[in-house]
Amino acid sequence: MAFATAIAAEAAVAAAQAAAKVVRLTSMPHYTGKTKEEIAVIKIQTAFRGYMVLTYFFSFLFGLWCIDKVTNGSILRSTSAIATAM
Repeated sequence: MAFATAIAAEAAVAAAQAAAKVVRLTSMPHYTGKTKEEIAVIKIQTAFRGYMVLTYFFSFLFGLWCIDKVTNGSILRSTSAIATAM
């Protein structure tokens, strides 16, 4: 029982040290030696690339949704129901 507690305590200390290292690494400035204009350009490019990724991802999901509707035949059923109603 004491051995398991000691191992759990060591694991907790290791996890706390790893978390502290992650915080230390992520809070460091990544733009050392760059001008303000270069930093602004990097941030604008990063935001634009994130926007483009989201746009492509949602269009990909819409394409998958359309393929699903075509393969399951729900579009055909709804169009045939409309045609028979007329």
